[in-house]
Amino acid sequence: MRRALCYAAVIAALLSSPWLAARSAFAESTDSVANETGADRQAQIKSYSRTRNILAFVQVAWTLAALALILFSGLSTLLRGVAESAFGHPLAARALYFGICLGALALLQLPFSLYAGYAIEHKYHLSAQPLGGWLWEEWLGFLVALVIGVPTLCLVYWLMGRSPQHWWLWFGAASLPLAVFLVVVAPIVIDPLFNKYTPLEDRELKDRILRMAHQHGIDARDVYQVDKSKQTRKLNAFVTGLLGTKRIVLWDTLLEAMPPREIEAVMAHEMGHYVKRHVWYGVLTAVGIISLTALLVSRIAPVLVSHLPTRLGVGGVDDVAGFPLLALLAVVIGFLLGPAGNAASRHIETQADLHCLEVTQDPEATIASFRRLSEANLSDPEPPPFVEFWLYSHPSLAKRIARAERYARQHRIPLSHAQPAAGLHEPAP
Repeated sequence: MRRALCYAAVIAALLSSPWLAARSAFAESTDSVANETGADRQAQIKSYSRTRNILAFVQVAWTLAALALILFSGLSTLLRGVAESAFGHPLAARALYFGICLGALALLQLPFSLYAGYAIEHKYHLSAQPLGGWLWEEWLGFLVALVIGVPTLCLVYWLMGRSPQHWWLWFGAASLPLAVFLVVVAPIVIDPLFNKYTPLEDRELKDRILRMAHQHGIDARDVYQVDKSKQTRKLNAFVTGLLGTKRIVLWDTLLEAMPPREIEAVMAHEMGHYVKRHVWYGVLTAVGIISLTALLVSRIAPVLVSHLPTRLGVGGVDDVAGFPLLALLAVVIGFLLGPAGNAASRHIETQADLHCLEVTQDPEATIASFRRLSEANLSDPEPPPFVEFWLYSHPSLAKRIARAERYARQHRIPLSHAQPAAGLHEPAP
C-alpha cells in the first residue's frame, strides 16, 4: 500500500508540475506583451536559448523517470497480462502491449511537452497556435509514432527470440531500408498530415530557385511553400525526399521575413545538402548510431534484467514486460552518443555553408540571412562551448558568419555592411 501511494505521488507530480509552470509562463507572456518594445532583444535571445538548453537535458531525465515509473510500479507487467489475455497470438499480444505502453509513456510526457513545446514558445512570442491545434497535432504525431514504432518494436523482439546474441546486428541491417523508406514517404505521406504544401506563389522566385536547382543536378519540378505560420514564427527551408519524392520547400514565415537575395542564399545552402548527398550521409550515420545502440543494449540489458526484483515478473530480455528497461537503456546510450551525431551534423552543415558561398558568390546575403535567422528563431549566436558540443546540430551562427567573412576576404568580395559576429542582435540591413 505504501509503495502504491508513493507511485501515485510520483505520477501526480509528473502530470501536474509542468501544468503549474505553464500557467506561470502564460502569465509572464501576457505581461511581457505590453513591454515588448522596450525589451533588450539580445537578452531575450540569451534567455530563450538558455531555457531550451536546460529543457533539452530535463527532457532526457523526464523520459527516464517516466520509463522507470512504468517498469518499477509493475504497470508494464500489468499491461503485458492485459495484452496476453486479449490476444492468444504472441505477435498480436506484443503489438497491443507496445501500443498501450507507448500510450502510457506519451501521457506521462504530455505535461512536459505542453510546457516545453507550447508554453515556452508562447512566452517568447514564437507561436500563436491555439492550444486545441497544438493538442491535435500532438495526438496526430502519437498516431504516426504508433504506426512506425509498434511494428519496429515487434521486429526487435522477434529478432531477440530468433537470435539472442546477434539480434542487434540483424536489426541494424534492417534499419537501413526502414530509414530509407521513411525518408522516401515522409514528404508525400507524413508531412502533409500536419501542414498544407502548395506551389510557391512567387513565380519569379520559383523560377530562380528551380534554375539554381537544375544547374546543380536537382531534377525538381516545383518549389513548395508550407503554412508553418499556423504553428510557429520561426524561419526555415529544406530540400527533402529520395528516389522521386524530392521536394524543395520554404516555410511561409521565411518568405515573409526575407528578401529574395537572402532566400536564394538559404536555398543554396539547402541544395548543398542534396548535391553533396548529405541525405544518404545522414541515413548511414543514423543507422550506425542505431546499430551501436542496439549492440550496447544487447550486452548490458541481460545483466540489468537479471538484477530486477522478482516481484516484477520479467522473465528475460525478450519478455516485453522489460521493455521500459531496454528503452531506458537506449535513451541513456542515445544521450551519450548525441555529441557524436551532432558533430557529424555540424560537419555537413559546414559543407553546405561552403557550397552556398561557392554557388552564390554572395557572402553578404549569406551573413544577412544568418543574422535574420538568429533574430527570428531567437538562436544564441555564441552558445557556451559545452552546449554547442553536446546539443547543437549546426555550428554556432558566430562561427558561420566568421567563415563567410573569411571567404569574402579570400575571394576579395567586398562586404558593404560587414558587422562583427557579436553584433548579431543588430538587424541586418
